[in-house]
Amino acid sequence: MTCARHHLLSSSWALYAHSPSDATTYRSCFAHVCDVATCEQWGQMVRHVPAASTLADPTKTMTIHGRPVTSFSLFRDGITPEWEHPRNRGGHTLTARFRRTPADCAALWVDLVAESARGAFDDGVLGVQLSARHAPSVVHLKLDVWCEDPTDAPAPLHGWARNVGLSLVRSERRG
Repeated sequence: MTCARHHLLSSSWALYAHSPSDATTYRSCFAHVCDVATCEQWGQMVRHVPAASTLADPTKTMTIHGRPVTSFSLFRDGITPEWEHPRNRGGHTLTARFRRTPADCAALWVDLVAESARGAFDDGVLGVQLSARHAPSVVHLKLDVWCEDPTDAPAPLHGWARNVGLSLVRSERRG
């Protein structure tokens, strides 16, 4: 007899894939990929969604619904990855810009998503986003952490960033 036990995460999350903006509304530039509410679903997401290494590899292109994917984001359930969402309005982002190998980029993204999903950061972290911009000879990567509180940055988040060799810089208020 098998047990259908699920291990709930402290919060539910939604993964989105983003394409370059060429429309009048930003909402048309991102697509919902999957929901993650249990450890088991998180494992399925990591195994079955194309790796973030594809974003950092200039020789590879990933598409969803026929559109190129330039970034992934993971947001708390019910919060969309747009500044106009009521929970995002008035908050801020913490940003790191960096260059890493595709394998290092994938490991960094999985680690950040794991830390978010397991509840290592407080509820003030609304979402995380990894973006890639390709130049002729280099890939520029950007990591954004969307925070609800306009004045506070969760200390565990800065500790995580130091551990993976990133420096998070506060961006302007959103919304």
